[in-house]
Amino acid sequence: MNFSDARTNFKRPFAQWNGRDEEHSEGMACERIYQEFLPEFDPKFTIANDAHVYTIGSCFAWEIQRALNERGFNVPDFYEDQRFSSVEGVKDGAFFTRFNIGSMHNEIRNLVDENFLGEKLLYGDNDKVLDVHFGTGRVQGLGTRGEKLEARSYFRGKARDHLNKCDLFIITLGLSEAFFDIEQGLYLNSAPPARFALQNPERFEARLIDYTESLKMLSEIRDMLKEIQPNIKMMVTVSPVALGNTFSGQDVVVASGQDVVVANSQSKAILRAVAGTFTAEHDDAFYFPSYEAVQYSDPEFAYRWDKRHVKKDMVSKIINLFSRKVIVA
Repeated sequence: MNFSDARTNFKRPFAQWNGRDEEHSEGMACERIYQEFLPEFDPKFTIANDAHVYTIGSCFAWEIQRALNERGFNVPDFYEDQRFSSVEGVKDGAFFTRFNIGSMHNEIRNLVDENFLGEKLLYGDNDKVLDVHFGTGRVQGLGTRGEKLEARSYFRGKARDHLNKCDLFIITLGLSEAFFDIEQGLYLNSAPPARFALQNPERFEARLIDYTESLKMLSEIRDMLKEIQPNIKMMVTVSPVALGNTFSGQDVVVASGQDVVVANSQSKAILRAVAGTFTAEHDDAFYFPSYEAVQYSDPEFAYRWDKRHVKKDMVSKIINLFSRKVIVA
C-alpha cells in the first residue's frame, strides 16, 4: 500500500480510535466500545441465504452453529442427530468441539482420508476406552473400542456428506495450548486420561502451538477442504471464550505456572495473528470479527457469570452482523 492509499484509509469512517478531545470523538472507537459493540468490516464475498454452511472449532463455534440453525440456515446439527442426541451430556456443547488447530487438522485430514485416524487417539482397554478425538471424557463416557470406532465412522460419513455440498466453511480458532501424543505424532483434542498418561510419562507433551505451526496447519486445512469441495470458501473467526485453565509457564517448556489471564492473552494473540495472515493471503477467505465484538462490548452484556462463555443475546447480535454483512437474499 502506498502513502496516498494509507492516508485515505486514515480518514475512512471507523478508522480512528479517538479525536483530539472528547468533543471531537463522536462515532470513533472510544465512543463505540464497551457498550453493545459490533465492529465495522467489509467481507471479501457474500453468500446466498440458502447456502450450505459448515462450522468447526471451539465451543463458540457450536454457539454460532446453533444460532445459524435456529434461523434456518443449511447447517448440520449433529447434536440433533439420532445417533448422538440420546447420549447423556452431548448437548452441553463439548462433544463435537475441536478445541485446538491440531485437532481441527486431524478432523479434516480424516475426512479426506478415512484411514488416517484408524485407532489413533483411542486410549484404554476392554470396555473402558476413551476417544480423545471427540469431546471430554466427562461428556462422552467410556465404551468399547468397537463402539468408539463405530461412532467415528458414523460421524465421518455425515460430516463428509455435508462438506461435499458446502459453500462456506466457518472455522473458529479456540486454544493454542494442547497435549501432543509423541508416539502417534498427533495433537489431542482434550487432555489424555490421567491414569494412562501417568503410566506412560514420556508419551504425552504439553505444547503451545505457535504462530508458524498454527498458520501451516490452517493453510493445510484449506488445501484439504479444496480436495473435497473445490469451490468452498472460508470464514475465519477467533473464539472470545477464554482458557478454562492453563498448563503453561512464562515459557511453555518450564514447569512454573502463570496466570491464566496472561496465558489466555498470549493464546488469543497467536490465533488472531494467524487468522489475519491467513485471510490476507487468500481471496476465498475472510476474517469475521466476532472476537472483537465480544471483547469490546460491555462485559455485563457479553458474558455469562463465568466471564468466559458468551451470552445468547450477544451471539444473536453477532449472527445479525453476519446476516447483514455476508448474506444476500
